[in-house]
Amino acid sequence: MNPIMNNVAAAFNAVPVHATSISIDRAGVVLPQGGHFQGIQRLPRASYESRELRQSELLVITSSSDQQAYFVTCAMEEDGLSGRAYSPVTMAMSPLRHAGGCQAVDHYLVAGIEDNDTNRVSEVQFWDFKRFPTRIIPMTIPRSGPIHRSRRPAPGVLSAR
Repeated sequence: MNPIMNNVAAAFNAVPVHATSISIDRAGVVLPQGGHFQGIQRLPRASYESRELRQSELLVITSSSDQQAYFVTCAMEEDGLSGRAYSPVTMAMSPLRHAGGCQAVDHYLVAGIEDNDTNRVSEVQFWDFKRFPTRIIPMTIPRSGPIHRSRRPAPGVLSAR
């Protein structure tokens, strides 16, 4: 569970105002062509069943490409400034090829993906990193409809693709 914050203003004021460079070794890891990195989140090390994963904090980076939305997981060193990338994990294929930002809560990652050509289809996906990583399909929230218009599923109904 995420820690409770007693003083939001003090925590906000403690955020560094200058960027910090992070070095990720991705030797041998091939990323899909095109697109760009979109979101980045740290997942705490204490929440994994795997002994190997518990040894380091994870950094997850969502990205888009010419053919798919994906994320890359990186095992970080103790310094938090360097790490090693794992192979990309496909979130969806075209037309859902544009991953958006992401949010981490404990060992869960939530990320949006969309069809950035017609803007008529998108979904929010939930991933469980405790078992490295498993998509929680029943929790996927799909959206389809006219451009720039949201169409919600009926109350209490979530569907999986």
